[in-house]
Amino acid sequence: MKKDELFRLGFKEEFVSQEESGDAPYYYYTLEIRDYCVLITNASDECLNDEYIVEFFDLLDSNLKIQDSDVPALVGILNRMQ
Repeated sequence: MKKDELFRLGFKEEFVSQEESGDAPYYYYTLEIRDYCVLITNASDECLNDEYIVEFFDLLDSNLKIQDSDVPALVGILNRMQ
């Protein structure tokens, strides 16, 4: 998923400085949906062709990746949940 698509869905850029990382600076994107769900992308230094992968943050199954085309629908569903 491209950066502009993430911004349209409400993701925020999280910057990690060189001092914090102990190496080169990088950034990633997060979207907090209510108090119970956070979506997170891979880091900028890990993405290929400026394509980010969206995952649930802090989920037991870390291999669960969300397909680009499903992210907007998932965000909409989670935002409508009570």
